[in-house]
Amino acid sequence: MIDEAASSECQFQTNDADRRWVEYVLAHKWIMSDSRAPMAVTLGGRNDIAIGAYHTTLQALIAARPNASVDALFEFCLTHDAWKILPLKLYRPLVYYAAFGTDDIFGCLRAAIVSLLEFGRWDHEIGILTRTEDLVKVNTAVADLNLGNRLHIVTVPGADILDWCLARYRIDAVEIVATHQPILYLDVDVICDAPLDDLCLQLTHSRTIEVLPEGRLDEGDPDSSGHWFGWRLMAADGLDFDPLERGFSSGILGVANKKIAAQAFSAILRSAYHHSEQVGDRHRFAGYDQPFAGYVLKKLRLTSSDLLPAIAQFCRVDPATMPLPMPVRPSGLVHFNGIVGDASAKRRAMEHYLAALYARRKRGVAHAQGSGQDNGETP
Repeated sequence: MIDEAASSECQFQTNDADRRWVEYVLAHKWIMSDSRAPMAVTLGGRNDIAIGAYHTTLQALIAARPNASVDALFEFCLTHDAWKILPLKLYRPLVYYAAFGTDDIFGCLRAAIVSLLEFGRWDHEIGILTRTEDLVKVNTAVADLNLGNRLHIVTVPGADILDWCLARYRIDAVEIVATHQPILYLDVDVICDAPLDDLCLQLTHSRTIEVLPEGRLDEGDPDSSGHWFGWRLMAADGLDFDPLERGFSSGILGVANKKIAAQAFSAILRSAYHHSEQVGDRHRFAGYDQPFAGYVLKKLRLTSSDLLPAIAQFCRVDPATMPLPMPVRPSGLVHFNGIVGDASAKRRAMEHYLAALYARRKRGVAHAQGSGQDNGETP
């Protein structure tokens, strides 16, 4: 907060808009293009503004106030040393999920969030999209995780699996999406096995929707149904594409902020629903939302795979087995993908891997204590 003395003794008088702006900047973390960690902006003395190794004045900060509402401000330029420019981006990460349906889905949700907190070291906010009928299940799944006001539960349409799968694109229904940066969507069958700080720092600077490549667009057969990556939709629209090009999973989607994703996500929703109305079938594609995401984002040329492959991997879940994915060294995210709706097998695999992560961490702590070293949380 700006105290009255600091305000009155400056070479100018702040008004309410200036005061709200300065308080907003001081209340949040910010990063620069080369930041290795988010930084706080601090007010020292009567007129000194500091961020990292840089110093400027309260007047310079107020002069940088945008005309638009500060509540959805993602970046601004501060001057220092009179004329030098310091571009700053808001660092206020959000992870969100969409959960509907069976008890096993909410078992997956719980495992996913526990892993995010324990091994992702996530101390930021978390959103969960669900339907009114499933609110009790959501609250039960997270009741003992002490999330407090960091947790945001939002209800959206959820009549069937198509609605459930498309819920991730309803960012207009989630008020906090408009005020956070970066934003990471995770399916409930994604386990976090390492901190996500570096990803979030990089994601803040991305100008695209970051995705994780999966199989070939033609699904390995030029006569395939196009259930997963949207090539049938691309062909029907006359879109130029290489069938050997890789499609992507919609189970992990990263964006810097809502402005980048809003138009594309709205188009995915409209394309999917209008297509289902035209063909009279809400279950035409086994991938439900994913072929429409592949088609729309391909046409908009809005995807990038620059960031996620380095920290995310797939673990294919066979309903008849319990896979035991044990990465040599956890890198960030493991997506237990498989048949849409087959939550029981995914839950078993996720819970097994989560138990293995705890066991690894315990062994690591015991080893560190025995050798007189401290290796922290690394599993």
